[in-house]
Amino acid sequence: MQNTVRELLGIERDLSLRIMGSTSMESNSEIWCHVIAEKSSWEELSSLARRVLKEMSSIARGRNGFVYAVFGSPSTLPGGISFRVNKTGAPRPEGWLAMRVRSRALVSSSELQSIAHRAAAVSVAVAHIADRIISPNTEADWAEKLPAALESLSKN
Repeated sequence: MQNTVRELLGIERDLSLRIMGSTSMESNSEIWCHVIAEKSSWEELSSLARRVLKEMSSIARGRNGFVYAVFGSPSTLPGGISFRVNKTGAPRPEGWLAMRVRSRALVSSSELQSIAHRAAAVSVAVAHIADRIISPNTEADWAEKLPAALESLSKN
């Protein structure tokens, strides 16, 4: 996102880092989307950027559920989560939960996996936009992943 903003605004890297220096994914995504809308003449890219922006707030919340969490298995004991291991010492994969450290909210492993897939689709879309703006006359190696990523985004 930073490189796309730098390229479209025609500014030095240091300034683009200051502009995109927020610790909030949502704020950086909004800046990125607005710069694309204002400076790019490709409506296709502006439309895709708006789709990415819509996903970002959900992904940011989901990311926080992963980053600021402890993981374990469901428990009937107070606290709602236990830490059991199998014979090899590895956590049991079935029925995992993530518990937010601060709020103690529980998130299922399947929900975390869904968030990870959506984040991957957004990443492909962001890379596509950057590639079209920074290197419009080349085709990236990952371009064949774009249709599946866009389909994934349209389902949400």
